[in-house]
Amino acid sequence: MKAIIFLAMLSLVICLSCNKENVNAGSSDLKLKLITIAGTTAQGDESDDNRVIAVLDIKSYNAKTGEVIFYNKLPNNIGDWQNNRYHVNVYANNDTHLFTLTYSNSFFSHLYNEPVLYYSLLDNSDIPGLTTKKNRWYMLSGYPYGKVIGSETITDDEQWENFQKIESEWNLFIDELKRTGKYIN
Repeated sequence: MKAIIFLAMLSLVICLSCNKENVNAGSSDLKLKLITIAGTTAQGDESDDNRVIAVLDIKSYNAKTGEVIFYNKLPNNIGDWQNNRYHVNVYANNDTHLFTLTYSNSFFSHLYNEPVLYYSLLDNSDIPGLTTKKNRWYMLSGYPYGKVIGSETITDDEQWENFQKIESEWNLFIDELKRTGKYIN
């Protein structure tokens, strides 16, 4: 009988000493999906479901380069997205809008001083100051002079002001990437 009481007390002590975060480590309240929508506003207006082109599921994000890799195959016509009205909305729990990125690629002649999802059609890895490689995705503070998104990296004043508008939501995004093992430092 004393052995049973001892084992019960030992089990209770072990259970109480466990970290609650480890118990819930596998679950996620924040769903990280990039939803590409043509013609939306920066506020994430997605009222017309017919405008969704692709739902992009993040596999990893590299904090040093800004490169993002997706699990799913992207549409074949990605190079044909020549309309500067494409935005990428990032959502939590499939319906809570966190922030919006503007889509850009190597052949756009537009200047963006806001966060962008950039698709590199050229290999710029040998050019000083540029580190993008061909056929890869990047999250940058702007285009064409954007830096990796983060409070330590952005040097342009206008890009910094635009980042500050989404900084708290960006931090939620990064925290969830870290928690789920999708963040590469």
